[in-house]
Amino acid sequence: MLNRFLLLAVLALLPLLWACQPAGKAAPGDRQRTDLAAGPQQANGSSQAVTPSPSSDEKDYACSYFYFLKGRSAELRQDFEEALEAYENAAICDSKASYAQSKIPFLLLRLGRVHEAALWLHTFLGKHPDSVSLRLLYANILMGQRKTDAALQQYRRILASHPDDPAVTLPLAEIYMAAGRTAEARRILEQELGRDEDSYQAQLLMARLLRRTEDFAASRAHFARALELNWSADVQAEVAELLIRQHDFAAAEAMYRDIIDREEQNENAYAGLIRLLLQEGREEQALEELLRLRQAPDKPGWVDLSIARYYIRHEQYDEARRILEQRIKRDNSSEARFLLAALLQHEQKYEESLAQVRLIDNKAPEYPEALALMVSLCRQLNRVDDAVLFLERNIAGAITRHPAMYPLLAELHDSQERSAVARKVLEEGLRRYPESEDLLYSYGAFLEQKSEHRAAMDIMQKLIAINPSNAAALNFVGYSWANDGINLQMALDYIQRALELMPDNASIQDSMGWVLYRLGRLDEALPVLEKAAQGSQEPEVQEHLAEVLAARGQHKKALRIYQRLLADSVKAGNESGRLRLQKIIKALEAPDPQAKPVP
Repeated sequence: MLNRFLLLAVLALLPLLWACQPAGKAAPGDRQRTDLAAGPQQANGSSQAVTPSPSSDEKDYACSYFYFLKGRSAELRQDFEEALEAYENAAICDSKASYAQSKIPFLLLRLGRVHEAALWLHTFLGKHPDSVSLRLLYANILMGQRKTDAALQQYRRILASHPDDPAVTLPLAEIYMAAGRTAEARRILEQELGRDEDSYQAQLLMARLLRRTEDFAASRAHFARALELNWSADVQAEVAELLIRQHDFAAAEAMYRDIIDREEQNENAYAGLIRLLLQEGREEQALEELLRLRQAPDKPGWVDLSIARYYIRHEQYDEARRILEQRIKRDNSSEARFLLAALLQHEQKYEESLAQVRLIDNKAPEYPEALALMVSLCRQLNRVDDAVLFLERNIAGAITRHPAMYPLLAELHDSQERSAVARKVLEEGLRRYPESEDLLYSYGAFLEQKSEHRAAMDIMQKLIAINPSNAAALNFVGYSWANDGINLQMALDYIQRALELMPDNASIQDSMGWVLYRLGRLDEALPVLEKAAQGSQEPEVQEHLAEVLAARGQHKKALRIYQRLLADSVKAGNESGRLRLQKIIKALEAPDPQAKPVP
């Protein structure tokens, strides 16, 4: 407390200290200032990354202290540019002024200069490897940049000297989880809970890890303990989602309503409750909740959109349009405009729909979907050339260019048998946006379609390195391995991660069933594939189910699926498919003296 008052007293004297300097004389240490403080200038005048001052035995304590106080004063005024310059100068005056130096990366982050902060820390830690707090900061920045392996390397260095420090072990466990390395994460969490079973963060991370591995009962127990230690609406909502996955809808509803009782304005709880009611088919009750929410003066924006979607599902299009137009008039909502455009397309009012799409700003979150809708509308209006021209013109402009345009333009060229042009479009897009996830996935899918499987896998694995939580890429790679019968355990891990991210996706469910089958776990594979087949009528999904049924000796059920697929192949004129399915059916219909009946 005394130090705090002393600091305030010193800060109060700063104007006097500065005023006492004789006119025309430099502040202490100004003779030592160089352009290093502002960063080296590029040819275009922009500042490069700030670097720590070179080490020196020379120290000017008066200079360093002066600039430190000046920086602290600017920081309190939230003038972060001035504070940054002052702390840099303090570090120049005294290269061992560690407190002033430690301020620099935090201020760079405050100013949104994340890349510069990372470069500064990389250089600083090369000279000061024992700075644990700054190494932790560097690791967190690397995680934010999705450089998982580099972040892990930093945490391991800290762990070597701080093996029992939860400030190190728990973030490391979290990174392992993000990278899908659940065994390593679990080992760390078990050790931490062994040391302190009341560690809230360890209980919460263990609950999430067990949810990922589908040990739902144990996950719920750890969630319950975390909530006892520190109740949180967000964590309770996670428990509600877990209960929904277990089809315990009554308990999930009770969880959401408890959150609403505690926090009447909690939008996420209301949204979760509405989703739950809709999932249970209790649509009228969901509408009642929405209409009640709509009466609130500060109602959340998603309420109108949810009501409009309800009316669309029930073909009450005039009501839906009225709500959406009111919302657009009130705040020009791009989400409402996009939904209105989709509704108009459904009503075959293509020109009206196109007019709405064109009003969506290119910075709106819905813009990529709006572009796809525009292309779809141009196809329906037989104006594909207009779509191509629009995309090419906008790609040519630095202001109008958007990464979502490249896959759409490539698909238009490819559909008109201009594959070479499509490839060039995608490659140009990746040169401009090398880490665009949608572009990378589109290029990988394009290569796969052109039978360039190895190149497609390389692209998808690059995408996973950029974002280990990209469900589509995880599913692509995991399924490819399962289909080839290689890396099956890793394939299972990838698909498990994808399924956790998108638990209701039939394609990922199919991949999970297929990899379990490839691992010889037929009894586990069957219910997963049955669920996938209920959600998708894709021939490949249906055939996977039939193959597992046949492998389990359930030939009659398998035959029914194969015969249905055969009829579809004949109807579609798929001769190779017809011949292949006829061969499978013939083999299944032949008596097998060694077959064992399966109930």
